[in-house]
Amino acid sequence: MKQRTFYLDNLCGLMLLYMIFIVHIAGQYNPCWVQITKAIFSCFMSWFFFKGGMMHRLQSMSEITLKSVKRLFVPYVIFLVIGFVLDVVRYHYEGIDVTRPVFYKYEIHTFLTTSIFWSTGASWFLLTLFVVRLIFNALCPKVKPYVITIVFAVLSCMLWWLEKMRIEQQTSFYIPFYIGTMCHGLAVYSLGFSIKEKQFSKLWIFFAIAVEMLRFIVDSRIDFRTNNAGSNFFPLGIVYGMAGCVVFNCIFKRWLDRPIPLVTYIGRNSMVYYLMHYPILIMTISMFRDELSGIGPIHYLCIVSGVVVTGLILSDLLFRIKKLRFIVGG
Repeated sequence: MKQRTFYLDNLCGLMLLYMIFIVHIAGQYNPCWVQITKAIFSCFMSWFFFKGGMMHRLQSMSEITLKSVKRLFVPYVIFLVIGFVLDVVRYHYEGIDVTRPVFYKYEIHTFLTTSIFWSTGASWFLLTLFVVRLIFNALCPKVKPYVITIVFAVLSCMLWWLEKMRIEQQTSFYIPFYIGTMCHGLAVYSLGFSIKEKQFSKLWIFFAIAVEMLRFIVDSRIDFRTNNAGSNFFPLGIVYGMAGCVVFNCIFKRWLDRPIPLVTYIGRNSMVYYLMHYPILIMTISMFRDELSGIGPIHYLCIVSGVVVTGLILSDLLFRIKKLRFIVGG
């Protein structure tokens, strides 16, 4: 059990570092090295759901609901409130009148259509995982996990297609994209549960590598949060994400199943780093927009990364206080 914890913690830490520094900080410049890194780590969001499925233990609905509320839903609500407060501060600083009804209509619309407020935008994952865990736990005793994977992957594709048609035909019919995201998450979560041991067999490894190789021929990358893809190959994107999870797990279990300084620690304290990096980043960019706009990419990356790292260190120290751990699901 300890061995599995090490490689999963290391992989979790690496995925978080990639998300923070490549996707959210360096991603806007998108040089060649960032594009290559994004291609390699394109499964990063799928992996978090896959890992959740691997760690899932079937329980009574009352038991898993209580645990999930504490671990996921309470932090989601807290960061939703924090996000709204930070939105008020951020927009006021940018010169927007936050006392007018139009501002609150915008915030309500944002919440209803995205499930978040932008200043704490990363919290979407908590609500999605909360719903996924409960639905999976309810379905699994009655439905085979592989059936859940197939059905909800198809539902996710259907919702993506409906949204694509809505945009192309400019109709008013709208289904919030996070419904499709939840379906996608449930499909990956169920797969992680069903192949948590089988994935390390030669057959699964060979199949996953073959699928990953196909990705370099027919590319399809999915924005997991918005249940969208930059191409018409959305179903392939789902399969690529699943295959990537298996490949990364096999690599890390085989060669990196040991404590790695900093990376293992971040993986074991992932909630703090995941939830706190986004508001630190958003507020930094908003409050110092003029100063940051006048500098080059290298200086921008160094300054913003330095601020985010400092903020995360302070956040880590803050949430070591036991009475505050509930804020991040501890």
